[in-house]
Formats: sequence, structure tokens, C-alpha cells
Amino acid sequence: AFGFDLAAATVQGVAVADAGTVAASLDRVARLYPDGRIAVFLSNHDQERVMSRFGISPAKARMAATLLLTYPGVPFVYYGEEVGMSGRKPDPRLRTPMPWTGESPGVGFTTGEPWEEPQSGSATSNVEDQSGDPSSLLSLYRDLIELRRDHPALRYGDTIVLETGSVWLLAYLRTIGDDHVLVVANLGIADVTDYGLTLEGGGPTGVVEAVGLIGAGDFVPPVPGETGGFEGYRPLETLPGHTAVVIGLTGIDG
Repeated sequence: AFGFDLAAATVQGVAVADAGTVAASLDRVARLYPDGRIAVFLSNHDQERVMSRFGISPAKARMAATLLLTYPGVPFVYYGEEVGMSGRKPDPRLRTPMPWTGESPGVGFTTGEPWEEPQSGSATSNVEDQSGDPSSLLSLYRDLIELRRDHPALRYGDTIVLETGSVWLLAYLRTIGDDHVLVVANLGIADVTDYGLTLEGGGPTGVVEAVGLIGAGDFVPPVPGETGGFEGYRPLETLPGHTAVVIGLTGIDG
């Protein structure tokens, strides 16, 4: 079942910094769908591409990618999203050639004339140029896919949406067994310092270490209660605007 509600909430939430709508939709998905029975995505062949909806904002595209590939269910990536391909209606302009290179007229997709002219940003938003750049959007997608492969919690763990104490922040824990992955996203443009994450129960127990998996920072571990959970947890002193971090909570469990 394709999760159109979660897709719409995610794209709109990232576009206008509405963390509450995303949190509510994600919580519904976590409660109502059986394990692995939802397909998560950002856009498809009938919808305007997310980069265009974000006003050509690489930061928002990175945010959306991080959320998508840490969500529960089975993620689908509409071709071109991984390099920031743009596209607005009519429908043929949503389905322009995949930009493997920046060379016109076929952008590596064909040596002939493509059925539609490539998007104007293909000179830089293409696989060839972004493959060699570790800070590119394509490299982030690859890192997230590898992270999902390496962490059972991201593939089929439970999803717990957390209280954050801030209207700009979205936070959720993916957890199974002793694998715990925390996602914290600041959807706003401004830095956030006044916040605290609350988990009623579950997650890691004992002595915990916080390891940055996506995003940089000196991450502080939580202090869980005897049955897990935490209150007022701040993994970073400051969460920069339009930034998402993924943190592994590891250590002595149980």
C-alpha cells in the first residue's frame, strides 16, 4: 500500500517547516500498518518533483531524503530524486530523461534525440558530477541506503515518534532488539537550542553511547531509566536549521 498521506505530509512539512503534521502522519503509519506493509515515497510520475516543490532547495531535498530512507516500510525513490532533478506539470515534464551526465542533448540517457528536452538543471544535477562529490545529494542517498542495509532497526524495527519540545523538530526512534537508531530533524530555518526529547519507554537501557551515523556533531548519549526511555534528552546542544541527524544509540542493553 503506497502511503500517499505520509508522502504528502512529509513534502509539505519539509516545505513549510511543519513538523507536527509529519509527526502525526508518521505516528498513524506506525500504529495502523502491519510490519513492512507500507510503501513510502516522496513523489511519483503524476506529481511535481520534490526539488521543484522545495523551490530548488538542496537543504530541503537532503532533509526529505533522510526522512524517507529512515521511515518504516519499503522505500521507493522516483528516478532523478537522488540527484535533485526538478520537474513541474504538465506530465511529460515530470518524466524527462534521467540525467546520467550533463552532456546535451541526451544527458547520457540516449545518443539520439530524447522524447522530452532534459531539465534545465541537468548540467549539475546528474549522476556523473555528483558521484565524485561526497557532499552531494546522490552521495547522501547512497549513504542512507547503505545505512538502511546495515541496521535492522531501519528495515523492520518499531517506530516511536517522540515529543521534542519544539514546533520545528521531528524526532523518532527506530528500534529492534539491541539496534536503536534515533532520527532528529530541524525542519525550520533557524537553529534550535531550547528543546528536549521524551521517550515514555522502550529503546536502550543501561549505559548508552551516541554515535553519529548521518550528520556531524559531538553527540551526547541519553540517560535511560530502568525500563528504557528518557526525558529532556538533547543529543546536540544546537540543532542547525534545515538539518537532520541520524544517531545510533548503542552500548549495554538490558
